[in-house]
Amino acid sequence: MSFILSKLGWIVLQPANILLAVVVLLALFGRMGRRTRWVVRALAIALAVVAFTPLSSWLLRPLDERFPRPSEAQVAAAPGVIVLGGSVSLGMSLNRPGIALNSTAERYSETIRLAHAHPEKTVAFSGGTGSLSNQAVKEGPFARVLFSESGIAPDRLVIESDARTTSESPDLLAAMLPETARREGWLLVTSAWHMPRSVGVFEAAGWRVVPYPVDYRTQPAGGWNPGLMSGLSDLTMAVHEWVGLLAYRAMGRTDEFFPGP
Repeated sequence: MSFILSKLGWIVLQPANILLAVVVLLALFGRMGRRTRWVVRALAIALAVVAFTPLSSWLLRPLDERFPRPSEAQVAAAPGVIVLGGSVSLGMSLNRPGIALNSTAERYSETIRLAHAHPEKTVAFSGGTGSLSNQAVKEGPFARVLFSESGIAPDRLVIESDARTTSESPDLLAAMLPETARREGWLLVTSAWHMPRSVGVFEAAGWRVVPYPVDYRTQPAGGWNPGLMSGLSDLTMAVHEWVGLLAYRAMGRTDEFFPGP
């Protein structure tokens, strides 16, 4: 019984759910002008849709499922692995002990697994910082430490630390790898929801890559996790990627709006 009560109690006491309840109560019973009431009601409905419908999953799932995992033969044939950054919390890692990884840490863990399963492959990392206020702290040095301490020999590592956006990675990496690398079909490791945009910019830059998606955020059978915080998080991620795809196509950084296999 205590288990059930603890789970139900947390649903009620979650700050996000309390906020939603307050907005709903204001919309129903609060004293306010007619226009203000309609605005509050619209906000309450929007928050309820995000919290209690699979809207965010509907937007994320096409991104998650755009590229399948490659076959073992494709993995074996690839001369190396390219992994994109974005998985280290730079401020936290700089100011706290250890290296703090965020929710996309599977980019690192799966790359390390691939590196140990295929010790002949080069591991190339690309990622600087996307911060507007601090360009001095970059992810590359942290990546080198993580990979080296996981047992990957230093001579297998290529660390690129200047890319500020996904679109900058292809050319910066090409400058550090053999001239033939663009044509060789390297594995490209990044989050599944980030893969369409990543493949698009690499292909537009003349690369032939083999997508290796990780860090899935949606259930393949259509399941989803209700809740305002999870819904807002997934919705933010989905909107960011769809807007990014549109922006990259408009700027000519990809050859099509929704790159696919």
